[in-house]
Amino acid sequence: MVYIIVFLALGVIIGPLLSAMPSKRQRYLAAQRDVARSHELTVTLRPPPSVPPRFGVMPTELVGYQRRFPEAMDTVAEPRVFIKGEQGWQCREVDLRIPEGLEDLPPGAQIVSLSPEQITIFWDEKGDAEAVESIAGFIDRLQTAG
Repeated sequence: MVYIIVFLALGVIIGPLLSAMPSKRQRYLAAQRDVARSHELTVTLRPPPSVPPRFGVMPTELVGYQRRFPEAMDTVAEPRVFIKGEQGWQCREVDLRIPEGLEDLPPGAQIVSLSPEQITIFWDEKGDAEAVESIAGFIDRLQTAG
């Protein structure tokens, strides 16, 4: 009888501690975001820009990986949004030139928001550290070209 009481007491004590442990998915996301921070990217949980119906996609649960530029990019006059639709990457507003390298982003990357001050890539965070590094590499190439 004493053993049963001891096991119940341990269960009452250990149960809440185990529920506070991060899940496998939470540990995975923390590792992804640590890699992003090492590449000077900020993780934003704000909603992505709106996607017109003509693109045929409805983005869900996307997370933004963002970098602010130290100085405004001269090559970007006004904010632009690029969306990966059924026909590949396209500009939301008008038929503007698509930046080189968008095709090299991870498959989960669906929206790129570019302004003179910053760039945000919205993606589903499915991939390994190489996926985050490809996002950082794309931003680095865009920043050095601009």
